[in-house]
Amino acid sequence: MRFTSTILAFFLTSATYAIAAPSLALVAPRAALNVTDPLPPTDEHVACDLEAAEKYPDDIARLQSIAIKNYAYLLLVKKDVHAAFDAFVPGPVYIQHNPNVVSGREPIIEALAGGLWTVPDLVFDHVMAWAGEGYGLVHYRAWAREGAVHLSVMDRVRFQGTCIVEHWDLMQSITGKEPNPEAWF
Repeated sequence: MRFTSTILAFFLTSATYAIAAPSLALVAPRAALNVTDPLPPTDEHVACDLEAAEKYPDDIARLQSIAIKNYAYLLLVKKDVHAAFDAFVPGPVYIQHNPNVVSGREPIIEALAGGLWTVPDLVFDHVMAWAGEGYGLVHYRAWAREGAVHLSVMDRVRFQGTCIVEHWDLMQSITGKEPNPEAWF
């Protein structure tokens, strides 16, 4: 079964989503993975490059699409906050619109790595990631088997080149008592 609009599709059927751009120095082939790792979101990875839009104006939408999927993979599948931010959130300029975390790279890393990501048995699923017109969106469910967390989350980011420089999020608690059977996902 293929889920064409979700990251899961990239884990299960990466050949379907192979992107060929050998002429771009920004795009690198997939590195070797452990056999227990799910496939990465694409067969290629991009590096954070603040000037990518100027260097590759005809390809920036595709590069940002790869970037948001790689970011979501590191953050939600690998659950590696530091790797995701090291790869896609460059230095001190990071505008944060979450009312509980101040702007800047380090405060959000500390909030995630020391907060939600510490919940035992934390699971992220129903993950979808896409990008367009300089923005990226990641929608997913975060939950823990013990019921400590059950959220629907939408992260919206703004790109500068292929780097994430601004973030908004929306979170809604899932109670299981919603009257709409199509709620959330």
